[in-house]
Amino acid sequence: MVSPFTKSVQVFDYNDKKGKYEFRKNYAEDDKVPVGIFKNFKVTLEEVFAE
Repeated sequence: MVSPFTKSVQVFDYNDKKGKYEFRKNYAEDDKVPVGIFKNFKVTLEEVFAE
C-alpha cells in the first residue's frame, strides 16, 4: 500500500497456506524496495514520491 501523505509503502506477501496477505515490511521515502518477482530489481521511493 502506498501512502503519498506519509511518503511510505507497506509491503504485503500472499501466504498460499493461509489464503491471505500478511504484512512484511514498512518502507520510507529514502528506502529502496526490492521487487520479489524480479531478481536484483529495487524501486527507489525517492523517485516514486518526487513532485
